[in-house]
Amino acid sequence: MKYPVFVYLLVGLFMCGSFWGCKKKVEEQPEENVVVDSVAAESEGVKGRDLNPMERKMVGILSGYYRALEAEDVNEEKYFAPKVRKFFGQYDADRGTILKTLEEGFGDVENRFVQLDTNSISVELAGSEYIVIFDGEVSYTRVKDGEEVREPFRNRMVLDSEFKILECEEAPMDRKMDADEERAYMREIRQNCNLALMALDKGRYKVLDKMVHPDKGFYYIIRPGAFDMVHSVQKASKLKEVDELVTERFEKADWDFAFQLKALPSFSCENEFEEEGTYLSGKLDYNRLEKVMRGLNDAGMAKYTEEDLADAKATGEAVLMQLVVTQVPVSLYFGKIDDKWYLLIIDVAEYDCSA
Repeated sequence: MKYPVFVYLLVGLFMCGSFWGCKKKVEEQPEENVVVDSVAAESEGVKGRDLNPMERKMVGILSGYYRALEAEDVNEEKYFAPKVRKFFGQYDADRGTILKTLEEGFGDVENRFVQLDTNSISVELAGSEYIVIFDGEVSYTRVKDGEEVREPFRNRMVLDSEFKILECEEAPMDRKMDADEERAYMREIRQNCNLALMALDKGRYKVLDKMVHPDKGFYYIIRPGAFDMVHSVQKASKLKEVDELVTERFEKADWDFAFQLKALPSFSCENEFEEEGTYLSGKLDYNRLEKVMRGLNDAGMAKYTEEDLADAKATGEAVLMQLVVTQVPVSLYFGKIDDKWYLLIIDVAEYDCSA
């Protein structure tokens, strides 16, 4: 799915305080911490904009990794954390398994060459981890038919405090919107948020049904005990069948309709939210739904199939916006399917500290 660049701007401006921790633009680091692959820097054109020291450091790390990949000589201890959370289609694998996966693909291509667009690199700090998003192009010869292939890519990596890879996956490619498209985009978002808040405040779930995909429905996450539980709901008007407390949760809550385009205040179970309110932010890396479902499988609390998990992953990838009402508290996740906005997830457990 291709996302408009305005969503990335929202993410940069408003994503602090999310489930993953506050993400902030990495400040320049002391020069002595910078390690730059000089060959890569010369060949890949750093001239377009001035990179800060941390960005240059990441260019060096990424260049080293991709040069090793080209040479089919990857040192897993140098580049990967002992346990890798995500590597494209693999989850929670040790680095030896990741290396084996890479090696199995070496025989499929020849003359692999990866060109990084160093001007595109973005580095954000999330706790002690670094989130790096960058563009590039890979060219290679496909062994089975000898075809020369060139493919652009955008990747998202998460590195630990020692700059070892924890996650690697494709990131959505974006298209720049003009001013009219941007205004229409925000108008759509506001209309959907207002409609959802009104429906939940008044218990008008049939109104909310208009925002739910007619075939896919939506997910509802609650915490009835020690574990978060996931319900797949076809219609919002059926919510009372899966949550007996839904009336108490929503219809008796003190809703704040004046939502703000700003960072979600920091949250802890000890102090709850630093400030009350309703906050709207961009959300491009949502995977809580899939994580909860996998966790329930691991705990023997559910038996989700791979198809179920794939559907959850696809739903997470479709998420574009998060609306948080701290007074309830509840998170509403919106996204686009076939270029139409839908309510994809209602999560009343994300900020629930009751168990």
